Amino acid sequence: MNYMIKELIESYRSKGLWLMMFVLFITSIFILSASKSYPADLGFATFLLNLFDMNMMILPIFAILISALSVFNEKESKSLAMILTKKDSMISFLFKKSLAIQSVMNISYIGLALIILVLAKLIIVIDFKASLVFLISVLTLLLICNQIGIFVGMFSKTKLELMAYAIIIWFVLVFLLDLIFLFIIPFVTYDNAKIFGIFYFLDPMHTIRIFLEHLLGLLSTSNLSALMSDVIKLNPVIYMALTVFLWPLVIFGITVLVSSRGEAND
Repeated sequence: MNYMIKELIESYRSKGLWLMMFVLFITSIFILSASKSYPADLGFATFLLNLFDMNMMILPIFAILISALSVFNEKESKSLAMILTKKDSMISFLFKKSLAIQSVMNISYIGLALIILVLAKLIIVIDFKASLVFLISVLTLLLICNQIGIFVGMFSKTKLELMAYAIIIWFVLVFLLDLIFLFIIPFVTYDNAKIFGIFYFLDPMHTIRIFLEHLLGLLSTSNLSALMSDVIKLNPVIYMALTVFLWPLVIFGITVLVSSRGEAND
């Protein structure tokens, strides 16, 4: 609880979280204003999908930087050294810090999303189930990016390093992996479609978006071509469940490993 209160106070004192909320709000308003021209039957689903695409571009860099700086400040202010000396192990610190960061960031985004949905209700007909699916999708993205940020914060030795790593990871996740898959797609055949599908769904961006499209009714897995059926072997909900469980766990494990080695070297 102490970690969470401290994280809440520090986050709302800093400009980073407020800047993220402001940018997301302004861009959401522009997307909402364009939703008036959408077809009535798919208007809200299309709005949510466009909103998610915008979040997918902007949210990762903010989440990684804010989470990384939160952890890095613990190191820079020597708070981490005092915590490890007096009472906590590295695993305990990382677990509590991760829980605090995830709670503050996710609660903040939920508050923003509720404001946007209230405004959307004034323009288009909203759907509670679709809104919940959208929230689950964005919060999963936020969960993974926050955990990446915590790793970056523990791994970095200077703030300049931290910013460089955050930008590189954001670029890889949001742009580079998509470019690689676009290059590979023409070479996908029935013989290698299953292997391609495994690598495709290892990318959380693809998994989360297809999960969202599927539950919004914009993607039907029952009418796929034979080739696409080989690529999407499992229900998108299963891919999503694996992503929610495995990605944060793997990143947390790597963070603990890197941090423990750094502690031993110190």
